[in-house]
Amino acid sequence: MMSGSGRPSRTWRYGDEAGVSMSGREIYIETQRVGGSVRVAAVDAATAEEVVFQVPPHTSKAEIDRLALAKLAWKLERNESHEPDEKRPGTRPGRGISV
Repeated sequence: MMSGSGRPSRTWRYGDEAGVSMSGREIYIETQRVGGSVRVAAVDAATAEEVVFQVPPHTSKAEIDRLALAKLAWKLERNESHEPDEKRPGTRPGRGISV
C-alpha cells in the first residue's frame, strides 16, 4: 500500500457508497502503510472534518471504505448536534470526554 517514495499509494473520492449515505458529499479516503498496520484518513471536502484510524494490513478496501465513511458520518452528525464551540460536555478541565 505504500509506494517506494514514502507517499500514500491511493486516494479516492466518494459520494453515496459502501452502505453509508453521505448525502452526495465528496469524501477523500487515504491509506498509508505504517509498520504492521494501515493508517486510514477520511476527509469531508465541504467541511474539512477528518477522522483517522488504523486497521490491520489484510483489511479489504471495501471494509476500509465502509469504516471510514461510517466514522466520518458519525462525526459530522455529532458536530451538527452540538453547539459550534462546545467540544466537551461539562465544565471540568481536562482531556477527553467523561463517560
